[in-house]
Amino acid sequence: MASQAVRILVAPLNWGLGHATRCIPVIKHLVARGCTVILATDGSALALLRREFPELESHEIPSYNVTYKTDNMLFNIGLRAPNIIRTIYQEHKWLKNFVKSNGIDAVISDNRFGLYHQAIPSAVISHQINIPIPGWMLYWLGNRINQWLLGKYNDIWVPDIAGPASLSGNMSHQTPIDDKLTYLGVISRMKQISSTKKFDIIVVLSGPEPQRTNLEHIILRQLATLPYKCLMVRGLPEIQQRVVCSSKLEMVSFMTSEELNEAISQSELVISRSGYTTVLDLVYLNKKALFIPTPGQTEQEYLAENFKKYKVFHAQTQDKLNLSVDIPKALELKGFERPDLLHAIYPEVLDEWLKKNGLLLHISDEVNNQGTISIDWKESKSKS
Repeated sequence: MASQAVRILVAPLNWGLGHATRCIPVIKHLVARGCTVILATDGSALALLRREFPELESHEIPSYNVTYKTDNMLFNIGLRAPNIIRTIYQEHKWLKNFVKSNGIDAVISDNRFGLYHQAIPSAVISHQINIPIPGWMLYWLGNRINQWLLGKYNDIWVPDIAGPASLSGNMSHQTPIDDKLTYLGVISRMKQISSTKKFDIIVVLSGPEPQRTNLEHIILRQLATLPYKCLMVRGLPEIQQRVVCSSKLEMVSFMTSEELNEAISQSELVISRSGYTTVLDLVYLNKKALFIPTPGQTEQEYLAENFKKYKVFHAQTQDKLNLSVDIPKALELKGFERPDLLHAIYPEVLDEWLKKNGLLLHISDEVNNQGTISIDWKESKSKS
């Protein structure tokens, strides 16, 4: 009998960079536990993960290829619906072949609908259990389909706090499948570090084109007339470029998690899309933010409106953005001030999942200095 380490496939959706970045702490935890992690995604998400984990095996899989041709998200999704359905089928077929030929023991998907498997444990990470779709008929139909697809996985993990202090609100609470959900807490690739202030503002761009570029141009035009010292991170992992444009503006195409962590910690205010992973990172770091939701992306609009309503973060629509007014408003707010809720429970959830699926030999009751349960690994699963 030959021995091999437990092999786990981690596959985030390539729709902006958020799905990939919130998988980073999951990947690191699995690697620390002795797993062999294999990565699978496409496009910018794949480029990002390859830069973060150059030592890990990675594969390109079929792309959902969602673009924003208009500001109407339903129209955009409608245009791409045949391709999305085809991609779900293709990635499911790819997974079955890959598991058979590569000896995969488990799979973790982040919002990819086709990466479930009947023969091995499969988990999906998603905060969009109830997608905010306008119109009650479309809302009902769209979410029935969404929940049916998510339900094909053995486990559904929500990166959020359970209960009234939640960040995702009704998107992941009061759903028809609440009994199937396990909450991971505030999961973030960031670390709380002490830093001296270097920038007044950091602009962090991401998301599908052409809206990423549209927002970049809007912000650059407006920043040119303002006195703030700024760093712009363009969210282009395929490019390696850093330019000092002036004494007030520096631009970098992409930053690793550690670099971005330090840059955000050195900045007073973050300007970004209101993508959910960005929300998790900024809540964890207790930073002030100005959110600009992607036009027509109802999830980001819902989050931005909620945080603005409760005076947590300031938000403004892209077409009404006026940085000379919106920046001072954002600086007046204090951000999310609930440090008691920020304990990440995802290590315990992952360990329990590994244990219940026979991928761990023993979990002891001892807790290490990171606050996670200490584990004795079975070095391998025995395979012929």
